[in-house]
Amino acid sequence: MNYNKLVAKLSEQIGINKKLFDLDFNQQDGAGIVIIDQKKIDHYFVTGYELKQNFDESWKSISLYIPNEIAMEFFNILNILFEQQGEGIIDLENIPNEIIYTDDKKNFNTLLISKRKGDYRVEFAKKNE
Repeated sequence: MNYNKLVAKLSEQIGINKKLFDLDFNQQDGAGIVIIDQKKIDHYFVTGYELKQNFDESWKSISLYIPNEIAMEFFNILNILFEQQGEGIIDLENIPNEIIYTDDKKNFNTLLISKRKGDYRVEFAKKNE
């Protein structure tokens, strides 16, 4: 799966600024995983986001927080985008509590989806360029 193609289409579909997915930050000092920015937002699909940098493994990520009430709608959009890239889809009848997708070959490090109380955390991570 191609990170840039996926997030460009996703940001367009859900109405989130594409620049958030650019992960255009580079904190110079740190160890392990460092939270760079964290915001609550008033958006239909997303109630907040978190930007992180992992110094030990050289990746950056954005986590979106998707309310349970609209999770099916969000995952349906994600499924369409997965299909367009020839990837498997999420079973909307039985969304697992955790989904991990990894593909280091195409610079898309990880997509991690985890169910939490009240929302889903959807993290998109990619290796530092």
